[in-house]
Amino acid sequence: MKHQGYTLVSVLVYCALLAILSWLSGSFSVLFIRSMQTAFIQQQHALEMVVIQDLIRKDCSCASPFLSDWDASQCRFKQLTSDGQGKLLESWVAFSVQKGVFRRRHGMWYSATRRWERSCWSFFNYACASCSMVVQYDTRPGVPPGMVASVEVVVTWADGRRVVCVIPLENHIIM
Repeated sequence: MKHQGYTLVSVLVYCALLAILSWLSGSFSVLFIRSMQTAFIQQQHALEMVVIQDLIRKDCSCASPFLSDWDASQCRFKQLTSDGQGKLLESWVAFSVQKGVFRRRHGMWYSATRRWERSCWSFFNYACASCSMVVQYDTRPGVPPGMVASVEVVVTWADGRRVVCVIPLENHIIM
């Protein structure tokens, strides 16, 4: 009987140890999976930032029929600050032409359809009268807030010519 009591206690202790080890491994697995998900999201965000850079560089060429001296290689999108979770807090888009430069800042706290107007630098009487950018957010049901559907850049020159570049984002960019 005494031997059976020891055996029962040993089995119970063994089962308890297995349960504890199983729980610990489960917790570790959850933490590991979460860390991997976080790393994947951060990597995905970095890739999407490259995507939007390429899109903006490419879509700047839509201005070329209007402005032969548009320098698409100088068109760039740069992330300035992030909250560490992949959400873009502030950024700027800068476009450069041979005779004029302008920049536009925007932040995530502005409304989806607000336009930001700013005078552009002018050189040799070659003036960019105004430039604006519209960030259109995806408002479809089920889409988390802050997902960008498209970016529209409008440039109005002093002589009245307007250049409109609409950049649709197939991969949502968190901004």
